[in-house]
Amino acid sequence: MVLIRVLANLLILQLSYETYPDVPHCVNINLLEYEMCRAPYPEFELPATSRTLCAGILEGGKDTCVGDSGGPLICNGQFQGIASWGDDPCAQPHKPAAYTKVFDHLDWIENIIAGNTDASCPP
Repeated sequence: MVLIRVLANLLILQLSYETYPDVPHCVNINLLEYEMCRAPYPEFELPATSRTLCAGILEGGKDTCVGDSGGPLICNGQFQGIASWGDDPCAQPHKPAAYTKVFDHLDWIENIIAGNTDASCPP
């Protein structure tokens, strides 16, 4: 497993739905096999392959949570993913979170940065 860091809007150990910290928090989690995100959520009928990264701590206790969607997943100093979804309540054992792979959308991102507003959204 690869050690990764997530900048999160709130620290899961001090979860509050009403109050968010002034400074984003960082948590060390592991990059996991995609199947580890797919298996615990059969109700989502996720495809066998995906543009999704799976990350978390299998023992639970640390994860992204409510309000963290859209936040960065940083691996070895590189922006790799965007927080997408996870379990509620957060940080449950064997229920890691899913992140959109940034790499799979680089062409679209570069087009938008270059000012090409006609670039079609990725599938």
